[in-house]
Parts: sequence; structure tokens; C-alpha cells
Amino acid sequence: LTTDDIHARIGLTVDELRDQLCLLPPGLPKQDAIFLRTTVETILAKTLAAVSGQFLSRNEDNGQIYLDVAKDIDYDQLISQRADSLDDDKLDAAYYVAMEEALGVRNDPYVAGYRIWKYDLPWPAKNSDRTGYLFMGAPNERSTAQPPRDFYLYFLQPYDLPKFIDDEKPDEVFLRLEGQDDDFTGQLRRYAGARELARESTSDRRPIYEQKAREAHQAMVAWLRSNLPTAMSVTYRGEKRLLTEWLHEAPGPRSSVRDQLRSVSSHILVKNFEERFPGYPTFAVEITPDNLSDAVHSALVHLADTSRATTASRKILGSLGMLGNDDGIRSDGEFAAALADQLAAAGGKVLNRSDLLVKRDPGLRSWAPWHLEPAWCVVTAAALTHLGKAELAYPSGKVDALGLDRLAKMPLDDLVEFTHVAPPAALPTDRLSAAAELLGLPPGSVPSSGVTASLVSDFGTRATELLGRVVDADRTLAEGIELWGDELIDFASERQARVAALRALAEDIKARNSVGKLNKFPMDDSAIAGAKAGKAELARLELLQKATSKLEGVCGFLREAVACFGEGVGVSDDALALRAEIISALTVTEMDTSAVADLTARGEDLRKQFVAAAGSFYRHSFLDAAGDKRKQQLLASDDWESLSKLATIALLQGGQFSMLKADLAEI
Repeated sequence: LTTDDIHARIGLTVDELRDQLCLLPPGLPKQDAIFLRTTVETILAKTLAAVSGQFLSRNEDNGQIYLDVAKDIDYDQLISQRADSLDDDKLDAAYYVAMEEALGVRNDPYVAGYRIWKYDLPWPAKNSDRTGYLFMGAPNERSTAQPPRDFYLYFLQPYDLPKFIDDEKPDEVFLRLEGQDDDFTGQLRRYAGARELARESTSDRRPIYEQKAREAHQAMVAWLRSNLPTAMSVTYRGEKRLLTEWLHEAPGPRSSVRDQLRSVSSHILVKNFEERFPGYPTFAVEITPDNLSDAVHSALVHLADTSRATTASRKILGSLGMLGNDDGIRSDGEFAAALADQLAAAGGKVLNRSDLLVKRDPGLRSWAPWHLEPAWCVVTAAALTHLGKAELAYPSGKVDALGLDRLAKMPLDDLVEFTHVAPPAALPTDRLSAAAELLGLPPGSVPSSGVTASLVSDFGTRATELLGRVVDADRTLAEGIELWGDELIDFASERQARVAALRALAEDIKARNSVGKLNKFPMDDSAIAGAKAGKAELARLELLQKATSKLEGVCGFLREAVACFGEGVGVSDDALALRAEIISALTVTEMDTSAVADLTARGEDLRKQFVAAAGSFYRHSFLDAAGDKRKQQLLASDDWESLSKLATIALLQGGQFSMLKADLAEI
């Protein structure tokens, strides 16, 4: 890279370095020009990093890399000089930036202009997170964050602590680094100095300072990971102890600085959580602000359609006491029973949103007395709606058992904005009783209070069975039923329409797989009357199939027998007369089963007559063993031989013998 003028901005481009100077390192995965150019650029970048960006520069006009002897900045010295000039306030600010990165709160602050963030802590006993605020500073330095939350974590300044009064509130925890040594403070100064210089530097030098800051931050984090338990104090309600002392009592992970601080803070605040959330449920799956929406919608999908239940939804509903051992939705759990009792106490009036959700803290509503999140109130109301014991109302309209899938599709923010919970509409018990009768259940099985879970199962089972029969009937109506050459089904399209009305009822009932859905049975008297006509048509068709099945064997025999014997024979005429009676009996509106049995018996009697007639004809037309012997003896007799010879004499009447001979041959 040398030239005749050491100060000239002349060198080689990356392509020229690749083609004219650099040897190929052994074992390169590729040998193409693009990969080799990238390799050279990587080597240059690493070289620049190794010398802290000194001695090499790039001419932006022509892309040449050249030796820059004037570029001999001692970055470490500049950082050290800046670090020595920083006061305690700057060190505290740098400490906060480093701690924010370690805690993972580098997003925008909750309140602009303040180092305050909304922060979640686990409540292991309930498998649920609580939301509070994390603040870098003392209580008298922060703005009033709204709405109030469940806790406040204050990270106090380690170098320039301001005066403040600890009111020993149950929701406040103070954490302060007090055991820092010269090594940590030195790295903190380097970190702060490098960040200051990075903000002030040009674009070509800024990456170097940023890299120096990262190196110092990594050293600080390593120090904190090793020394934090004995270097940080934690104060709660006036009790000040080292972090390591709290860690001996606190469960939870400890692998990182963040884990240690979260575990201790969560442990300290347990009593505060228990007092703020009395009777809060213990969830079988972890519930956090990030997954609350998914958890709620999983439960709502389950309530809308139990066939779409998942392991997670079962655990969530089970945690709320809304799922029985048989996976059935129940209303006798603590939360559902309380809501049902409150609805009953309203005496037929609705429960407004304000009757259920209270403002324990300004700007934040919860479901009293447990102070549950409003979303769980919606899930509980949805469970009662599933059972037909309630309805939810929104500005866009009511949600009953048939509309629960609407809830599962609503965003969480819209979901919790219900207007009221109402008692269910009047139950259609008369229509349900009529439907029960059509399904073969006792009409009295439907109580005045509406269907029960077991009755829903019975309705569904019977509807499924009925649908199977209807499908068979549709196929039979399409194919027809034939007996002895006659089609027995007339007006097939009209009969199909009647059966279709029954099918509609069965399909509607089968889809109502919950108490709430079945209690919303919508069919009016006209539809039920149509279904009854379809049930009668189905019964007639099934009876016709049974009668045809019983008669087809004997009718098939008689049909072939008549064709064999021909008409005009006495028994054939009797069979044809019976055929007319059978067709007439099977095509009347109301079939007589006893008449079918009588016709079958008469057909069997005619079968016997045909068999006897056939036997008589056979005996008349065919020789038995004795007759055949007599025939053979006759043909072999002397008389037969003599007659054969005489028949050749023209004078005699030989034609008579020829006829006799022909007759004998046919027997």
C-alpha cells in the first residue's frame, strides 16, 4: 500500500487487493470472485478493528484503501480522559443505561422524559404475572404514572443518592448498588465516556467508540453477574438486606442479573399480591400480559364449540372451576356461581358493566371481589351463556349461545367492553317437547327450566340416529322400490320434501351441542308440523321396505311359476289375483301389517300348490325306474321285433307302428 508520497490518498481497491496482492487462504468453501471479494472486505474490517480504526482509511471517491499515517488517534486515551471528567450524576445515568439493558427494558419509557417502564413480575403461586412499574431513580423524582399498578421497583442511584422519604408502602421495593469496587466503577466510567464520545464523533469514528462501550458494558455485566448478590441491597418496608440474603428465601431462576432481581422482587411482593387479589385463581398454564389474549380466546373457542377444545383451553377453564371431570361445562364453580347468583338476585333485570367491574385504582377496572382482569369476567359470562343461563350484550348487539363464536373473534380490547349481562330469553319448552317426541324421547323429559347437559347428549344421540335413517330413506326414494314388476313408490318428489323437513330438524338439533344452544331451539309450529309429516313419511317408507322384504321371496317364486305354467292354469290365475291384492295393500296410505302377514301366508300356500302341480306334471311326463324298465323290455321283446319286420311290408299299414314308435320314444 506504500507510494512515493506517504501522505497521498492513494492505494488499492478491494478488487485490486483481491486480484493483485492477496493470496488465497487454504480451505476456502468457494473460489468465485464475489466470495473472494467478501473475504478481503472481512479481513480489512477485522484489521481495522484490531488497530481501533487507526492507520488505514478508505478514499470514498475511488474506493481505494490506503495507509493513513496521520490517523493515529489513541481512542482508549480519549475515552479515559472523558471518563475522568464525568461527575457522579453522569455515572448514575450511565449505570441506569447499563442496568436497563441488563433488565431488558430498552424500549421507550412509559412516561416520556422519565426512566419509568411498565414491568411484569411473576406470581408463581398463581402461575400468573402482575403488572407494575420499574423506575430508575427515587420516588420523589418520578412523575405519577397512570393508572396505578400492583408494585413499584425503584433502582436508586449508586453514586449520587438524593434525599427521599421511604413511606414503607407494601407495593414499593428499593434496589441500590452499594458494593461496587474500583474495577466496576472504572468499567462504568469507560462505558459512560465511550457513549459520550460516540454521540459527539463523526460517522467514521462513532463505530469505534460504540464498540469500546460494548466491551465495557460486557465487563460490567460480567462483574454484576459475579458480585451482584453481595453488592446490591434490597429494601422492603424498612427492612434492608443484601440481595444474597433475599435469594436464600426466594424461589425462581438465578442464571442472569435479570432473573435474580425478578425472583427476589416477586418473592418480596407476594403478600402485597395476595392482599390486592384475594381468592385469585391458580392457573394450570402460565398467564402473562403478553399471552392473556391468546388464553382468553382459547377458552372462548372451547365454549363456542366443544369439539375444538385444546389441552390449554381445558386447563384454563378447569382453573376457573368451569370444567367437570367429564369435560362438561359447569356453573357451580366459584366464579360462575357468583355471577349466576348475582344475575338471579337482579330479579330478571340486567347486570350492567358497572355492576360487575369496579375501579379499585383510578383508570383501571377489575372484577370484584377478586379483582380479576375483566377478560375473565367475559369468559365466565360466556360459560353461563353456553349453558343457556345468561346472555352478553355489546354495543353491536347481544351474544347468545349461538353467537359465542363472535366473542372468539373479537380483539381483547373490544371483548372487555361489554355493556351488560342479561338473563336468557324465554325458553321454548313446548317446541323442545315436540322435538323430543319426534326424536323418540318422552315429551315430559324437557323440564320447565330448559334442557340439561344429559338431555343435550340424548337429543344429539337421537338426532344422529334419525339422520342415519333419513339418509337411507332419501336413497330409497331416489332408487324406488319394485315388487313383481310394479313400482311401489308414487309421488316421490313430494315424499322427499316431507322427509327433507324432518332432516332439517335433525340436523339443527345435532348442531346444538350445548345447553345454551339447544335452549335457543328456533323452529316454529309450522316447521315442527312439517317435520312430523316427514316422520310419518319415514315410518311408512320403513314399513314398506320391511313388507317388501318379507314378500319379495314368495313373489319372486310366484312370478317365475306363472311365467312357466302360463296363464289360464288355475293356480296361475290365483297367483295373479294375489299379486293385485299385494300391490294394492302396499300402495295404500296406511299399511296394515296383519294384511301383509296374511298375503305372505297365502303366497306360501300358492307356492305349495305350484310345487304340487309341477310334481304331478313331472310324474305324468317322465318315467320312473319301473316304467323305464318296462319300456326297455318292450323295445327288446319278440313282439316289437316282429312288428318292426311286418311294418316293412307295403301291403300292411306300417304307419300305425311308426306313430306308436314315435310316441314311445318321447316318453
